[in-house]
Amino acid sequence: NSDSLPYHMLGCISTSSIRWSVTRRTVLEISTVVVMGTENGLLVGGFYLLYGKNSFYVDLSPLFSKSKVRSYKSEGYELTTAYESVSIIKTKLDLMGMTMEYCRNSYGKCYPNSPVGFDLFLAILENIDLSKIKCGTSDRLEYDSDCFSFWDYVTRKFPNYFKHGEESILDESTEKMNDLVLLRIFCEISTFQQLTLDWNIFETINSGYYSEDEIFHPLKDVYKTVIVTEGSSDTSIIKRTIEAYFPQFVDFFIFIDMDKNYPFPGCGKMWSFFQGVVIINQTSRTLFVLDNDTEGNQTYDNMTSLKHQSNIGVCRLPHLPCMENVLIRYPLGDDYGDVNGRAVSIECFLDLTPIHNSPVFELDSFNRKMKEYQGRISQKTDLKKSISKIGKPNYDCHNLIILINHIFSEIIKLNNPLCDFY
Repeated sequence: NSDSLPYHMLGCISTSSIRWSVTRRTVLEISTVVVMGTENGLLVGGFYLLYGKNSFYVDLSPLFSKSKVRSYKSEGYELTTAYESVSIIKTKLDLMGMTMEYCRNSYGKCYPNSPVGFDLFLAILENIDLSKIKCGTSDRLEYDSDCFSFWDYVTRKFPNYFKHGEESILDESTEKMNDLVLLRIFCEISTFQQLTLDWNIFETINSGYYSEDEIFHPLKDVYKTVIVTEGSSDTSIIKRTIEAYFPQFVDFFIFIDMDKNYPFPGCGKMWSFFQGVVIINQTSRTLFVLDNDTEGNQTYDNMTSLKHQSNIGVCRLPHLPCMENVLIRYPLGDDYGDVNGRAVSIECFLDLTPIHNSPVFELDSFNRKMKEYQGRISQKTDLKKSISKIGKPNYDCHNLIILINHIFSEIIKLNNPLCDFY
């Protein structure tokens, strides 16, 4: 009795067979068609994109929230789903390590002999307009038996690519590839970017297979990225900004700041910690965030020149256009110039209204190795007072949005060796 299995399954169903991957890395092969029961899965445009039945379900907890639900009613029938936009799900999958580069590699490994290469597969999906497809009654989320699966529809629409006799090449591929790979590929298609996906999972909960807390569990650390910053201000600003303007992604980060968490005082704390992380061969994804100043450039050069694992990354604060022509006080006089790469700290990304959008910098120390002045913003204390106001009405968050998008883009570059998606 498959329903008595103690662990939930991750997999997908085809018309001929089922391949399930158990969370304890056990693989169960079932060659019979599942009989009637409680259905669950990921819905899009009248189709099941991912499908499960009874106690079997695709674990999409990292992508959906139990507090974001909606109901569909028609002719006395009601279906409650958790829902989320394709764009949010795409970003979450990227932050988990499910990048398009990973999907490309996974597609090639799982389906090496396919007549449909990865780029052609993407091009085929780009030609599908779900808004023009009639499949069942969309307001009830019911499905025509001839168009039950989105992937079945793709096969029927493009038989020259996916049909081999009576068999579907695409079905064979979807059985081999992880469901999250397929979902991430789906999210990449431009015509799908404005769609909303629905996770039909509450019927499984209401049927007693699992509790709501078992389904909507906390995000596993394997999907999180450790963010290492130079000081407590950096950590506080980044955390508050994500909470205020990117709340869907709050759980995807673990923060470490050197002021509070590094036991050894003195210069070069980030550099010393970086060396230690490399030596111990840390497997979790870790991103070191440096100031965009002269010392930060020097530390960046040191870190990037040291051979390190692909799950460890280094970045500087992003370039700020508003810092390209500001007042600079040198030891021998004042001038206007660009302080990007010389004196930009995280305080420069805060709302500059308290200093009348007129930052002033002091470049009073010359770094002989870098052959450049090192400095700081003079109004740092005044700017720090606005940290507690992040997220409030009328707060100018433009630069902070640039900062977080930059950090996200750097995380996506990192490999996630702890996630076995196969």
